[in-house]
This record gives sequence, structure tokens and C-alpha cells, in this order.
Amino acid sequence: MGLSERLLADLKTALLAHDSGAVNTLRMLKSELKNAEIAQGGPVSEESGWQIVRREIKKREEAAKILRDSGRAEQADQEEKEAEILRQYLPAQADPAQVEAYITQLLQTNPNRPKGEVIKETLSHFAGQTDGRTVSELVNRHLQ
Repeated sequence: MGLSERLLADLKTALLAHDSGAVNTLRMLKSELKNAEIAQGGPVSEESGWQIVRREIKKREEAAKILRDSGRAEQADQEEKEAEILRQYLPAQADPAQVEAYITQLLQTNPNRPKGEVIKETLSHFAGQTDGRTVSELVNRHLQ
């Protein structure tokens, strides 16, 4: 079951359960996916869908931090709940040790490989299973 199909099934379940928090979050995600579909002029790939989910999670986490810093804990908790709902739509994350082993292997085959190329190849190998920040930190650690 793809991201969109799973999203629609979960939205239906949340509607039947009268879970307004989940319904609002899932409708927002559905809307973001639809907007991306319109912008691309065709269906959104799984990879693009995961990027959209990650972007929305990041928005929620940043908003929660700002709200918590300004003393609005209840609204920060709501943002964190929404981020948690959205995390269900990401694929299982790769073990950092696996990612590090792959980076080591890449650098052993060609130690003079540019940093950006290593990051790009690692991200494409672990498509959707790790984020750019993690990969960048691991590559920087190896190149030092």
C-alpha cells in the first residue's frame, strides 16, 4: 500500500473514530500531497511524498520549540502530537551503523571522492530511510 492509499485509509479510520486531531493532521498532509501533485503535473512518487512528510514534521517540531520557549506548552504538545502522527508515514529508519558502514565502503573504494558526491550517493542508497543531516554528520566525521 502506497503513501496516498495508506493516508486515505487512516483518514477514514480517524473520521470514524471522531479523532479530530488526527483528522486535521491527515487532511493537511493530504492537501500538501495534492498540491505537490498539481505542481508536478502528475502523481507524486513515494520519495517525494516522504520529503513532504519530513518537511511537515520539521515545521511541527520548530513550531513546538517556539511555542514551548514562549510558555505555551499546551499548543507545543499539540504540535508534537501532529509530528508523531506524521512520523507514521515515513519508512523505517536505517540504523546509523549501517549508514556509516556504507560511507566507509564508499570512501575505501575512492578516498578522494568529493564530500557532496558521497552524501548524494548515500542518500540515494538509503532513499527515505535516513535524512541529509545525519548523512552529512557521518561523512564529515569520516573525512576529518
